[in-house]
Amino acid sequence: MVIGWLIASLDRMTAKSIMYYTTAKDIWCNLEERFGKTSSSQLYSIKEELFNATQKSAKRVNKEKEDHCLLHFLMKANEQYAQIRSTILMMTELPNPTLAYRMLLQEQTHKELSHPNLVLTNSVAFFSDKKGFIKNGYPNGHHRPSASGQNLTSRRYSTLFCDYCKTNGHTKDKCFKLHGYL
Repeated sequence: MVIGWLIASLDRMTAKSIMYYTTAKDIWCNLEERFGKTSSSQLYSIKEELFNATQKSAKRVNKEKEDHCLLHFLMKANEQYAQIRSTILMMTELPNPTLAYRMLLQEQTHKELSHPNLVLTNSVAFFSDKKGFIKNGYPNGHHRPSASGQNLTSRRYSTLFCDYCKTNGHTKDKCFKLHGYL
């Protein structure tokens, strides 16, 4: 019974090599002689495999967190970004959240430059309130641009300023760098 258990617990090649021993003690002594000695190179090899497996696992967990944040960010983006959202979601592998954010900003800039007479209702994809859009439906009370293009730059560049990252276009409570994707 013990011999059967020993043979069953070994890999196929090792089990074949001890098949002809008659007692469990003989099998055990043979195995101890073969595998009972420690080898620094074997120990190093095992520890290296373990370290690499841990690193790969940590990278995979980080990628899953990034993907979760990106999907949450895309769900919260306004409908005017539906096309770029679809483009991002159709990619074979999701990009990192920073790249996706940059793609949304490029889409916003493209829309602003392509349609100078249209006023986008929100300055950035994830703005959910309309603090800067108070009077006449135009940003910060600016009037409709004239045919000569006056007020075009003031309409494009909001007077909102972030005290955290020191850039125009949003406030600290909406800062992407401070609050991240959630």
